[in-house]
Amino acid sequence: MKALTQFHHNQQLRAGVTHNLSRFERQSQALPGNTAAAVAMVLIHHQGEPGIIVTRRTPRLKAHSGQWALPGGRLDPGEDAVTAALRELEEEINLSLPPSAVLGLLDDYPTRSGYTITPVVIWAEAEDVSLRPNPAEVASIHLFSITEMLRTDSP
Repeated sequence: MKALTQFHHNQQLRAGVTHNLSRFERQSQALPGNTAAAVAMVLIHHQGEPGIIVTRRTPRLKAHSGQWALPGGRLDPGEDAVTAALRELEEEINLSLPPSAVLGLLDDYPTRSGYTITPVVIWAEAEDVSLRPNPAEVASIHLFSITEMLRTDSP
C-alpha cells in the first residue's frame, strides 16, 4: 500500500508538532476519586521515519498485566504529568530525556479502572538509544512507525 503522506523524523516535524500542540485547546479532566497518571507518547526515529514506543506489560503485574501500553504510570506526590512521564520512561525502558524534549500535552483520558491519564508528547532525537525493559514492569518494547499505524488494516 502506498503511503498518502511521507513523514521524516527531523526538526521540521518537531517544529510542526510543537506548533500544533501549542495551538491545541487541551481538555483537562480531574475526576473525583480518579488517580492521576501520565503516559509518554514518544516520537522516535524508527526505520527512517518517526515512530512511537509501545510496551507490553509483564504478566506478573497485579494490575493491567500483559497489556500493551505507552510507558507511564501514576503521579508521585508533588509531581506533574511531565515529570511523571519522564520518570516513568527512565524507570520502565531506560530512556532518559530532558524536560526540553517535551513537545506538549494531549487531552486527559479518564479510564474505567479509575485513572485520569495525561498523555505527554515527547521527542527523542536518536534512533540508536539503548532501550531496555525493566523486567519488573515491562515484558517487551516495540517501536511502530507512523506509516505502520496509518495503514488501513492496522488494528
